[in-house]
Amino acid sequence: MKIGVLGAGPWGRNHIRIYSQLGHEVVACDLDEGAVGEAAKEFGCGTANDYRALMEDEGVAAVSICTPASSHFKFAKEFLDAGKHALVEKPLALGREEAAELARIAESKGLTLMVGHVYRFDPGINRAREMISGGELGKIYYVYAELAGLKPPRTDCGVLHNYAVHEFDIMCNLLGEWPERANCFASFPLGRPEFEDLAVAGIRFPSGAVGFTQVSWLPAGKWRGVWAVGEKKTVYIDTKNFMLKVFNSGVPGKGGGFMPRKGEETEIQLEKIEPLKEELSNFIAAIEGKGPCRADGQVGARVAAVIDACEKSIREKREVEVGYV
Repeated sequence: MKIGVLGAGPWGRNHIRIYSQLGHEVVACDLDEGAVGEAAKEFGCGTANDYRALMEDEGVAAVSICTPASSHFKFAKEFLDAGKHALVEKPLALGREEAAELARIAESKGLTLMVGHVYRFDPGINRAREMISGGELGKIYYVYAELAGLKPPRTDCGVLHNYAVHEFDIMCNLLGEWPERANCFASFPLGRPEFEDLAVAGIRFPSGAVGFTQVSWLPAGKWRGVWAVGEKKTVYIDTKNFMLKVFNSGVPGKGGGFMPRKGEETEIQLEKIEPLKEELSNFIAAIEGKGPCRADGQVGARVAAVIDACEKSIREKREVEVGYV
């Protein structure tokens, strides 16, 4: 398959590398001639400096859009309208209406639209999801996902669209449901009132479970942790080291008393894989009709709706309903 990669920055180069490893013909496209030149030298891919060259090339079946978040909707819409399958790095768009529109276009044209929710391909997240759906943890009280670490702030979006988009998708994927309500507060210490630098959010699910996240690009170091706390057991997911820690401890619910019960702890080492490679392989398989897209446009649109609700909560200083389009 001939695939275009729009954006030859660090993450776009990962797409170029993996598509090349999978045996596909790749065309790297970027306004920066030096960036595409380096990609061509390293990966032997084709090059272009104008994205319209990819749109007009009948041989290009699909594209990966690895450009700044503020450009995702524009590029994705144009490529879908041109009949190209598209993988859009997260977030799908900077608003629920735009994200939903992309999902509708893809569906109407019979095209695969995928969003880069790479943690849907993380082995630890998926093992924990199996444990939760199988009832091993019992009733889930809450899930917690944290992502924070010092990095240059994005200039086109706040930390909700940059970081929390992953955290919300992780929580929804773990529980297999979408939240009904959201409550969020944020801080803007860098003096950009349109872009939050710290956000703390809580979301409520139909099952009664609560999701909680803290995201920021301000603190030194890097924190990444995912917890699912259940009636019977708790699981900690270490996505960096491909490891689960299962705590056979819990607080029984109604009828079982309320004394905390402590038990043994078990570590489960998982196979070390590259989630992005699994993601891109799934994108190709979906295009070829060999299986469903595991992070399609509807997933991207629903996560965008949760982000929208958090932004509304920040403005109105209250808990709000998540409005899905």
